[in-house]
Amino acid sequence: MKTKKDDRMTIEVLERQVESSTRLAEESQKEMYEALEYLRYTNRFKENARYKKSDFWAYLDDRFAIKEKHYLEYVRVYTRFPAQAMEYGVGMVARIERICGSKKIKMVFDEIEREQSSHKKPLSRAKIEQIIQKWKWYSPDNKV
Repeated sequence: MKTKKDDRMTIEVLERQVESSTRLAEESQKEMYEALEYLRYTNRFKENARYKKSDFWAYLDDRFAIKEKHYLEYVRVYTRFPAQAMEYGVGMVARIERICGSKKIKMVFDEIEREQSSHKKPLSRAKIEQIIQKWKWYSPDNKV
């Protein structure tokens, strides 16, 4: 999908366009999960005649191809860590919570932000991974 217009733009301009689009997509996704949570909480999804006798999870899977586990994880992250979800992405926040545990997640993000403030460039993925592993929650049940 490369165009001649793209060839004339600098990498910085192209990256800013992608970041802008990503931010809009993330905001839309958050709004989508808020609306879905409203439908679940109020049972209004049953107003759709096809799902009058179904549970929310069947509705969610059929209409939006979202699995229960995925949905619950996204809602939890958006609810408990909205700023981090928007800054780092829901996937990273959920991964940190899985690896480090919900009690340590704030400490992990505090360290990431401290480390980031001491650098001019964004932290590398490897450096963030190193911080995550430092705070890793060790348990025989911890399946990462």
